[in-house]
Amino acid sequence: MTNLKKIKVFTDSVFELYVAEKVPLEKCLEILVKSKFSFLRKSAVFLLKEMKCGAYFSNALFKCPYVNFDSVYLSFISFAEKTGDLESSIIYLQQRCKRKEENLQKIIGSSVYPAFIFMLTIFIFAFLIFFCKKNFAGSLFEYSQVKAKLIRAALFFFLIFLIILGFLKKKLGENKILEAFKTVDFLVKAGNPLSQAFIYGRLIVGSDSKIGHLFEKAEKKLEEGINLTSAFDFKQVKALGDAFYFAEKTGNQINVFEKICKWMEVKNEKNRKIYLSLVEPLFITATGLFLMTLVLTLLFPVISDINLTI
Repeated sequence: MTNLKKIKVFTDSVFELYVAEKVPLEKCLEILVKSKFSFLRKSAVFLLKEMKCGAYFSNALFKCPYVNFDSVYLSFISFAEKTGDLESSIIYLQQRCKRKEENLQKIIGSSVYPAFIFMLTIFIFAFLIFFCKKNFAGSLFEYSQVKAKLIRAALFFFLIFLIILGFLKKKLGENKILEAFKTVDFLVKAGNPLSQAFIYGRLIVGSDSKIGHLFEKAEKKLEEGINLTSAFDFKQVKALGDAFYFAEKTGNQINVFEKICKWMEVKNEKNRKIYLSLVEPLFITATGLFLMTLVLTLLFPVISDINLTI
């Protein structure tokens, strides 16, 4: 089981008991000790032991050797301990885990076709190598040279396959900017100041990233009393600028980030459809070039052999 799956199973279990059934946290962990998942049983035992020794829940999660909780997850649990609202944080983290799993499923689903074509092409490649060795050994056909060319072509095709998978992962995977705005939306609606919400948004996109610096500048400007539109300067995306401007004019800053998230989700879905529509023709082209290389590599020596024989 992957670490992402472990985090989701743990969060779903805590959500079901603590949020849905209103079971106290320590009692939740006692119930999870009897879970059918080995890692969940061991994690619950470890967390209970740490908490009984006086550790905070967030610190116990950080030390847990059975699940590697990311910094955002730990920060939200720590935030909940300070505010006393663990339920809201668990709800948010459960939704975040769900979005992560949906993104992963989209990547896997979109990779099925390229993977099938790749395996079929490699099978054809292996068959041609075997065919050449069996039928052209001893002729003017230089089997060793042809084999080397075929292997180079196969490696090139494998590189194309990896590039396409990387492209799909980048374009269909988690959108950190969207996640950052969802985090800000959650925190603002929970009654936190924008400057503090932006700290957590920066944590998600990465403090050293371009958007991270954007959040950092916004934090400082808001602390200085500058209005939202001027503090969060997003001129390169006009629609976001309009949303911020609308929030300033209407005074409804609580809902502006929800509107931004919805706008980004619609935009992402449109982009995903475009990317997915490009994957098939690109991979067909790459496969065609690879097969053409195989055929030409095999035919040229055979034609030369026939001409020399004549």
